[in-house]
Amino acid sequence: MNSGKGNLRFFFFMVCLIGLILVGAELAFQLFNASICTTEGCQVAIRQTRYGSISILLPGIAIFLVLALLTKNDTSQHKEYFDKAVSILLIAALSAEGFLVGYQAFRIQAVCAFCIVVFGIFIVLALLWFLEGHREVVSGLAGFFAVFIFLYLIMPVSQAHFSTENIGNSMLTLFYNTSCRSCENIDELCKECDIQVNKIEASKNVEFLNFMDIKQLPVLVVNRSEEKKIIIGESRIKEYLMNSMEDEGANPER
Repeated sequence: MNSGKGNLRFFFFMVCLIGLILVGAELAFQLFNASICTTEGCQVAIRQTRYGSISILLPGIAIFLVLALLTKNDTSQHKEYFDKAVSILLIAALSAEGFLVGYQAFRIQAVCAFCIVVFGIFIVLALLWFLEGHREVVSGLAGFFAVFIFLYLIMPVSQAHFSTENIGNSMLTLFYNTSCRSCENIDELCKECDIQVNKIEASKNVEFLNFMDIKQLPVLVVNRSEEKKIIIGESRIKEYLMNSMEDEGANPER
């Protein structure tokens, strides 16, 4: 029995190390303006934080590190208190994940693959901790679902869907302003190259642009089945459109 619990604690410690390495690696990548995660949802999620990726990554590193240290000291005379601390941290982490996952699902409507992997690691830790006999960790799962469902109930529909309602099925959508010379240049390029774009007046979609923290025009939203991205600025949009035509050997797919 004790041997089984010892194995569970060892596995718990190793999963903590995996989480620590993963989040630490992502922080290192972020320092060089890169990321392990390649999904658009990751970038969207980071743009919503007050202090950037550090707001999420540092607490993650701290939690995994503390969990690993607490479970490593399983022979300490204070083991009972350490175990209670582990349970409290897991319950808090799972409840926080309820907010992060719910925010992605109902607010920004974009999945951050990195965040989902971290959430999965916490689920594995909770399961191992439960199997070791700490039934109180179930409160963490209850907290996750409570926060997740609460976000679903209170999140206004208009905010949950505004990011895509004007884009529809258009593969290319251009946010422009009539007084923006760069916007006119992109519009002229599209006409000359027979590129069909769905044009949207930026002044009538301020909520979307503010939500994405976009301060510059023009903005091109690419909504192809194999590619989803947001391109900001005249030069980047021109480069994308020209590369797309070269890659396809014709006009961009409609």
